[in-house]
Amino acid sequence: MRVIILAAGYTLTGIVGLSLAIPPGYATAVWPPSGIALAAILLWGPRVWPGVVAGSILVNLAVALTTATGTFRPVSLVIALSIAVGSTIQVLALAGALRRYVGVAQLFETGPATLAFTGVSAACCLVASTWGVATLSVFGAVRPEQFLDSWQTWWLGDLIGVLVFAPASLCRSGASPGGSARFPPRSRCSRSRRPSSSPRPPATAARTRLPSCRCPAWSGSLSGSGRAASRSGCA
Repeated sequence: MRVIILAAGYTLTGIVGLSLAIPPGYATAVWPPSGIALAAILLWGPRVWPGVVAGSILVNLAVALTTATGTFRPVSLVIALSIAVGSTIQVLALAGALRRYVGVAQLFETGPATLAFTGVSAACCLVASTWGVATLSVFGAVRPEQFLDSWQTWWLGDLIGVLVFAPASLCRSGASPGGSARFPPRSRCSRSRRPSSSPRPPATAARTRLPSCRCPAWSGSLSGSGRAASRSGCA
């Protein structure tokens, strides 16, 4: 059931993302399925990877059917299968790297963890962009002069999809992806005082007593003329 849900979500959000695609229609500036697939892998485990494959194949077949020719060719299925392989490898590698090097228990609760998430995502998103554009280039769907632009757009679209839609999906689900926290959050009680091992001395004991003056001049009242009494008798 989870595989079907992932495949459906991947396909629907992929069709929406295709509205921003550049010719020939495979690379888009924002690719939500990359973030949704990552959230699904982190929440449900790598066993739902067939949903990524199915969703990617359906989306790329939709691209082949909505091109200028509008006809289905067998090579379109080969391209779709190859792109699906690259997308699946990328999301599995990204989820594994986050679990191992960042920790997903407190993924977005500390600054260092968020920066590490961004860096690891940027590195892993090179997989699908390189794999996909290379596939399109081999089958003639991307001309040599279009390779770099398509590669940059594909990589940026996957990265934005991961950085935006993965946190949104995880927060929306309300479930914890689990895993160890490599960057534990700072405790809210870090400023509280630790109990001392030795008992605190009484407040009266910390006060310094002034030496008493036995001067007869101070024995009188402090009011009236007693305040002007002579202190010459004090030692």
